[in-house]
Amino acid sequence: MTDTDSEKNSGEPTPSPYDASWIQSSLFTLSHIKSPTVLLVGEPALRIVCEPININDETFLVDKYRLHRALFDFRAKNGFGRSIAAPQIGVNQRFLAINMGKGPFTLINPTIIYKSAELISLWDDCMSFPFIMVRKQRHASVGVKFVDDQGKEHIWENLDTATSELLQHEIDHLDGILALDEPFGKDGIVSREVYERNRECFDKQVDYVIESTI
Repeated sequence: MTDTDSEKNSGEPTPSPYDASWIQSSLFTLSHIKSPTVLLVGEPALRIVCEPININDETFLVDKYRLHRALFDFRAKNGFGRSIAAPQIGVNQRFLAINMGKGPFTLINPTIIYKSAELISLWDDCMSFPFIMVRKQRHASVGVKFVDDQGKEHIWENLDTATSELLQHEIDHLDGILALDEPFGKDGIVSREVYERNRECFDKQVDYVIESTI
């Protein structure tokens, strides 16, 4: 029996990423952590396929806080940003720092285990090229298996579009794939400045528009 089976049988399914129970209070105190540099597109480290994590590795614990500090600082400076993958700070390991608006938490060794047949289009951005918008086509819903900070495995099934498109983007990072690699349709790459000046027009070109979590 899997952890998910036992949770379903007990009537307590794995909570969604919007549930406050995921939030790690220790990640709110990051002042002692030096803010790492977020790597920009072109850096070779962004193209490496990352290695699975042993959560008992002391270097992982340090890098986890560094990744969350990078996300915290980016959100504070730019007013957007929901997640960052470890390779974006030069760490070749499979984990993500996430903040969907309620607070920070970590996904370790995440794997997509389900993709819906339904597809959506959207304008996507990235902390490694914050000056560019890319029109993407992604699955409207996915299921994800991952490990939490206590080493417990979880499965999120049939996730909403906001979480699904985000996790597809971030898990691609762990495999050395960037959103820029496969823009959707003609003229699928624009500068953020141009996008912001003509946002209403550009948003009419897609099925889904990312909402701010700040």
